[in-house]
Amino acid sequence: MIRLDSPPLQKTLTFLGPVLVGLVFTLGGNLRAAEPTIVVTSPDEKVDPERTFAHANSLFEKAKSDEDLQGAANGYRRLLAGGMRNAHVLYNLGNTHLRLREHGLAILYFRQALRFDPNHPWAGSMLEYSRRQVIDRFQASEDDGLLDTLFFWHSRYDFRSRLWTLIVALLTFWVLLTLRLYTRIPFHRFSLTVTLLVSIAMGGSVISETMLASGEAAVLVADKTEVRSGNAKDYDLVFEQPIHSGVEVTILDTRGLWHQLQFPGGDIGWVPTSATRLIDKFD
Repeated sequence: MIRLDSPPLQKTLTFLGPVLVGLVFTLGGNLRAAEPTIVVTSPDEKVDPERTFAHANSLFEKAKSDEDLQGAANGYRRLLAGGMRNAHVLYNLGNTHLRLREHGLAILYFRQALRFDPNHPWAGSMLEYSRRQVIDRFQASEDDGLLDTLFFWHSRYDFRSRLWTLIVALLTFWVLLTLRLYTRIPFHRFSLTVTLLVSIAMGGSVISETMLASGEAAVLVADKTEVRSGNAKDYDLVFEQPIHSGVEVTILDTRGLWHQLQFPGGDIGWVPTSATRLIDKFD
């Protein structure tokens, strides 16, 4: 039986530890580089960011009609087009579309706000509220429900939290293992086992999301969309009724002006590209 506290194994793992931790930091660095940052591309010199943001906020706060809210949304979009992309602008734009009852666009911008700032104080709760307003509900498969129950941390915690938990657990494991070579540590077996199990759980979650993920995350933004079995209007309908705005999907393929989507629960069908918006496309 292999024991974690056996001297030969400890020495081997002690040498391998920094290598593995380095790989995790590299993974985290690459992912961080791929995450959205506040960028300024082709800024519109006619846009005064502070005045435009303040004016859009004023229109939103004093809005008495949908036209006023559309004016606020246009202001926020001018900021995005001018290169001012951050969680505050995206969050306010999401709130504006929520008041306009455009749940697909609200979900889009709240999710984008969370990409810039996963710890935004209100974006997460407003995203969940927007999701509850979506008309269509899809039943998850029994297998998906079982997996969500057994591996709750994968769906309950965001990617960055899982990545940092992995890094901390790995560092703690290697520190404890190295110290064990030179001194006795109370409850060292229990501590090593716990940190190793946490590392395996979070490592598997991170790897599965980064290496096995397929497709691009998107949301339906058209009021009603007919889903067809092929990339043309003469194909049969996948669902008897049109699907409403706000359903979050995965784009599997694109052919011409059609996207192939996977819906919650596993159904697959085709919709016009104009009916969807990509979560990771900021425009």
